[in-house]
Amino acid sequence: HFVPAYCEDSDLAFRVRAAGLEAYYTPFSEVIHHEGISHGTDTGVGIKAYQVANQKKLAERWKAELASHFENGQHVMRARDRAYERPVVLVVDHYVPQPDRDAGSRTMAAFIDRLLEHGVQVKFWPDNLHYDTDYVRALQAKGVEVIYGHVWLGKFRDYLRQNGAELDAVLLSRPHVADQYLEALRELTNARIVYYGHDLHFRRLAQEAEVRGDADLRSKAVHAEQQERRAWREADVTLYPSEEEAADVRSLESQVDARAIIPYAFDQFERPGSASERNDVLFVAGFAHGPNVDAARWLVNDVMPKVWARLPAMRVMLVGSNPTAEVKGLASDRVEVTGYVSDDTLLRHYRQARLAVVPLRFGAGVKSKVVEALQQGLPLVTTPTGAQGLPAVEAVCDVVDSAEQIAESIIRLATDDARWMERSHSGSAYAERLFSRETMACTLLDAMGLTRKETP
Repeated sequence: HFVPAYCEDSDLAFRVRAAGLEAYYTPFSEVIHHEGISHGTDTGVGIKAYQVANQKKLAERWKAELASHFENGQHVMRARDRAYERPVVLVVDHYVPQPDRDAGSRTMAAFIDRLLEHGVQVKFWPDNLHYDTDYVRALQAKGVEVIYGHVWLGKFRDYLRQNGAELDAVLLSRPHVADQYLEALRELTNARIVYYGHDLHFRRLAQEAEVRGDADLRSKAVHAEQQERRAWREADVTLYPSEEEAADVRSLESQVDARAIIPYAFDQFERPGSASERNDVLFVAGFAHGPNVDAARWLVNDVMPKVWARLPAMRVMLVGSNPTAEVKGLASDRVEVTGYVSDDTLLRHYRQARLAVVPLRFGAGVKSKVVEALQQGLPLVTTPTGAQGLPAVEAVCDVVDSAEQIAESIIRLATDDARWMERSHSGSAYAERLFSRETMACTLLDAMGLTRKETP
């Protein structure tokens, strides 16, 4: 039907689908097409003329199937993704999520997964435009288009001029990132803009400035508040990981639509059967974050000496990426600093630890390490800062604020198996009530003005 050439490959693809089969392709293979090298580029003469004739044959043979397609060259972004009736969402963050390395990335990866589960076509723009091989490919394997490379440097407006009309919603992450993109998005798209703040940065910086007595940090807190307020006012919806923070935003800017969304979602919630053969105190954190460095120092230097006076064999595990020189300097025969570990290794630490401790003295937002300890069924000791945004969490874990009280809680959980078991199971049940996939998806899709896909 298509002798001598042209359109037979497209016809074959349509025949595969008509037979009830599915065609797959890999975006990681690369083909270089030398245009016109076989039959020239003039469609009016020779074999090249069959290109025009066979396009008509293809269109006639598959006219029913093509009726739902856009006109040639129109709505290219949607056409190439077969997103004729699917919503398209652009996500912008500082870099491609690294969910095994930091809590903010874990949240953004979870948001992307919820969108994909509900039929949304997702595009990702990393502010640094870096091709982070493993993490970019992980997103691409899920069907997310990642924009990267120096060719896009300074060309976000060009991207919007080409594709902005196709966007249904945009999810912006972090104040210093959102600040760079809001003006262009308002000017060049009609997309609904949702801003996710991760935490109230200016509150966290102000707390740290107070603890440290640091005037420079106070100045940074003022600047951060100005940035965050701009993001709230410019976005259609503002999201934070707790109702406490959302209410704070509404009290400061009454016209802002600020809502709470859970930042983490899990499929399983552990219920350990025994506390035996568990001896470690576990603190999981990304140590590129200042509050975590302060917490590690306070734990090792002020809290644990009081514990070791009673329980000299108890070990401390400081587990997480990017340990600073100061954190590494805390290592000893009773303190291990692991650096980055894989998810499987982290899981082993949770299963070997007697308890988790999150001794934060300043910070903001719902803490991944707190929620994850509860989800793992690991009894938890934390501070009021660590418990922020988690309603009534003090019913399932110890929330105390002095080195002496933290040490006493550690000792009690290390020596009282009945209390250990009660805290383990009540904490896991608490996490299961609050941190499910569907709870996250409902809030996120509603904020974006998108319809939730019904699941069986």
